[in-house]
Amino acid sequence: MKTKPFSELRKRMTPERRAKNEARAQLMLSVFHKPKVETRHGASLHK
Repeated sequence: MKTKPFSELRKRMTPERRAKNEARAQLMLSVFHKPKVETRHGASLHK
């Protein structure tokens, strides 16, 4: 079975869902791209 291109799927997506997905993507980017993440024990995960 062939998968559809993302452009075709995006066209069918409602504006509400598109906005929700965009907001979720921005949130994930802000969470995972912090300069330095530390654990509760003070050990840095990024060197």
